[in-house]
Amino acid sequence: MVHTASVFWRAAEFFERFVATYPNAAMAWVNLAVRYRRLKQREKTAQAIKKAMSLDPFNHTAQHHYDMLGPETLHSSNPTEASAENR
Repeated sequence: MVHTASVFWRAAEFFERFVATYPNAAMAWVNLAVRYRRLKQREKTAQAIKKAMSLDPFNHTAQHHYDMLGPETLHSSNPTEASAENR
């Protein structure tokens, strides 16, 4: 489990650097959101998927992950209070 988490952290760090260099790459933001989601970083997940959707609102992969987060996470000022079913 620790090994898996470290892989996801390294992947997240890679995508953080990537979007810093290519901030308009919608799929990179989606990939970053997926890594954050795996790491249970709900606020960062929401921010990254919102960015992806703002860049490419018709991106089906981004829309899928956006829908999976649920409105509680996407609109909550405190994502840790989101409903348990979306965790």
